[in-house]
Amino acid sequence: MFFVGAGPLGCYPLLRQRSLAMECDAEASSLSARYSSAAAAILRDMSTRRPGFRYSFFDQYTALLGYIQEPEANGEIAWINR
Repeated sequence: MFFVGAGPLGCYPLLRQRSLAMECDAEASSLSARYSSAAAAILRDMSTRRPGFRYSFFDQYTALLGYIQEPEANGEIAWINR
């Protein structure tokens, strides 16, 4: 089975637009991080209790946060208006 954790929801454009500084919503991001941690822990527990249970877990939160926090370091191109 393949499971995908929650991304940094507070950094999604809809929530960032609510901030005058266009910053991530800390509360929403915290909730999504806690959800992903809990889901991963449940899966680890299930695999311990059921030896035949195999899974993959994609930590979307960690994977996307680096791109959001440092877009230039991760290949974002600054477009010049012509």
